[in-house]
Amino acid sequence: MRTEAAERPLSRMNLNQLKVLAELCVVRSVTQAAENLGVTQSAVSHTLAQLRTYFDDELFVRTGTGLMPTALAADITDRLPAAFLALENAIETRAFDPARATTGFRIGCSDYTMAVLLPRLQARLAAAAPGVTLTVVSLDGRTTERLAAGQLDLVIAGAREVPDRLAFEPLYDEKSVWVHRAGHPLSMRPLSEWDISAVTVVAVDYSIGAALDDDDSFAARNGVIQWTRTAPGRLYGIGQPSLPPKVTVPNFFAAALMVAGSDCLAQVPSRLAAVLATRLDLAVRADWPSDQGGTLTQIWPRAFAERRGQAWLREMVRSSARTLTE
Repeated sequence: MRTEAAERPLSRMNLNQLKVLAELCVVRSVTQAAENLGVTQSAVSHTLAQLRTYFDDELFVRTGTGLMPTALAADITDRLPAAFLALENAIETRAFDPARATTGFRIGCSDYTMAVLLPRLQARLAAAAPGVTLTVVSLDGRTTERLAAGQLDLVIAGAREVPDRLAFEPLYDEKSVWVHRAGHPLSMRPLSEWDISAVTVVAVDYSIGAALDDDDSFAARNGVIQWTRTAPGRLYGIGQPSLPPKVTVPNFFAAALMVAGSDCLAQVPSRLAAVLATRLDLAVRADWPSDQGGTLTQIWPRAFAERRGQAWLREMVRSSARTLTE
């Protein structure tokens, strides 16, 4: 018979066990959970065994794609962020002081943000909060789960919609431009539709790296949609839907490197193009319209909106983004 909640004394439970449960629900892997938590696999397995005994439930069942949480595990994990936040608020006695803070923040973003916005953000953090550390991770299929669980403090990407448990704020609009290597045969004349269709176009499709399907499934499963994705059936970098890409890569850095070493063309966000043009000797072409663009946003979990330093971090991101539009 399942043990009733009243028969499970809290003295048999500790925070570290609950952190293991929350991590397993996100990563669905004992090995990955151990790595993320900085403990051994055997420690995670031992804790999972204790949790199964405590809750009288399997909590996770093994499938071909990893561990799948049971209904009970999913229900408990959904409520953990609010519980963790309440505990943090209960024991926190000082207001956040950036100059004295030694906390660490975790931000998820794409290569675009890493190259364009993060250098400006890092400079502000270094000046205002020299003791604060910043960890940056790439976006993947688990980003939204990590964000909602409080394992990421912020995601900087594009969003057309987010789940109710997340909040987002537009930072600025971005457009795209065509780029090719300096000295390209097209350098001496304006671009035309024929040029675009005749040369090899390098397309960027983030789903390659994230193992996602299309925009609709990305929205349904993750709620966070990068502005660099286009409508279903069309890849970033293609001016006409009928023209298939000849080369498709998982990020803008790969596209820029391909273009710099070949006669290919690619569409790149204008601010990123400005950063890469001098480093890779690229020519930026704004004489042929690009059909790509979007809005960069910052996204955060509602449950942790008032966690120590969160509002300050968002303001640092906001002020850093303003320098790109002034």
